[in-house]
Amino acid sequence: MPNETRRRLAPLPLLRQRIAAALPALLIATAALLPLAAEAAPAPWYQWRSKLNNQTICAQASPGPGWERERNRGPYTGNRCDRLLPPHKLPAQPPPDRVAPGQGS
Repeated sequence: MPNETRRRLAPLPLLRQRIAAALPALLIATAALLPLAAEAAPAPWYQWRSKLNNQTICAQASPGPGWERERNRGPYTGNRCDRLLPPHKLPAQPPPDRVAPGQGS
């Protein structure tokens, strides 16, 4: 019986060698991807005005083809559009004012 147990446990050193060989590559990949996760941030919010009835809403992207982004308003930090985004966190490019044909809901 003890010999059978030894035979089953024999591949364990091989598994340890494989893990030890793969560990440096895994650590390098993790270190390379870590800055990407640190820079991730939620999308800013903007006020959108309906072309139909001039109703305004707050959304991160255009609600559809019947809406235009309010000029000189935003971006905001939350879905109530009550606090402006600090200047150092402004997006590189705001969303388009209108939805391209075929892209709306």
